[in-house]
Amino acid sequence: MAKVSINLFKKIPESYRKQIEDNSGYEPVDDEDERLRKVLFESSKERIMVEKWAPGIEIEVDIPANGAEFTVVQGSYGTWSNEVYEQGTINKYDNEDTLTLMAGRKSGCIVYIREGIKSKL
Repeated sequence: MAKVSINLFKKIPESYRKQIEDNSGYEPVDDEDERLRKVLFESSKERIMVEKWAPGIEIEVDIPANGAEFTVVQGSYGTWSNEVYEQGTINKYDNEDTLTLMAGRKSGCIVYIREGIKSKL
């Protein structure tokens, strides 16, 4: 894994940072080898995970009713409306939705995802 901005990475708890850097434990999402996920924490109100997206893949991501926050740890992702989110970007999605996203063509993307952000308010 490439070095990540210290300020961004400090916002992620240290125990999760170590798990993100450890390449073991990632599982394919929907039998897609180009989209891998590792669940870092799960409770009845919140789920924290990291996903690795291969360069250039297009994926659908379901945002739960209680919202989600995406932190781009490495690489980038974008949308069909030409919005690009690069390393260090944090996006909050408050409403239940299905998003169509594309990983960066050259870099792919590693994204730290917190579901259940509305329950934190």
